[in-house]
Amino acid sequence: DTPFWHPTEGQAILAGDVTIDRTDYVAGVQLDLRNAVTPDLAAEVVRGSLRLRPGAVEDLQLALSDGAGSLTVSGQVPLAEEGQKVPSAPMSLQIAADRWPASSVAGFLLPADSLDPKTIGGRVTGRLAVRGFPDALQGEATAQVADLAVADQRVGRAQAEVAFEGAQIRLRR
Repeated sequence: DTPFWHPTEGQAILAGDVTIDRTDYVAGVQLDLRNAVTPDLAAEVVRGSLRLRPGAVEDLQLALSDGAGSLTVSGQVPLAEEGQKVPSAPMSLQIAADRWPASSVAGFLLPADSLDPKTIGGRVTGRLAVRGFPDALQGEATAQVADLAVADQRVGRAQAEVAFEGAQIRLRR
């Protein structure tokens, strides 16, 4: 099964540097992707940078564009150490969307055995800020969806405010 972030199609230019010492490494990466496709999203252009260490992706700064839409992702994502299933440190991510395809956002939010995300239409504008561990996130999201459609049924416009409070997800609006 391909991870959600791993490109399966597209062209890329990667540049960077790697520093290695006896017990550690740091890789600074600048990327410029075209026509990038992952299991959950597609973007005409992805530009940005990150720093990779054995225990984390740090200083993540990505800007994606898809026609009229844009998505930016920043923060840090700790990685599980060898032999561990979960990281020992919490993640911190900030995501901002401006007219980003709703089907892509739905791919992250809908349970795997529910409605096919590709049947969701519309464009999302909003912000998400989360921190913590995947099974106990803290944070909030606000979003507006223009031209929302579900399974070819036009819904119109939708707005939401969501709070992530550990194992609970609270829909405020």
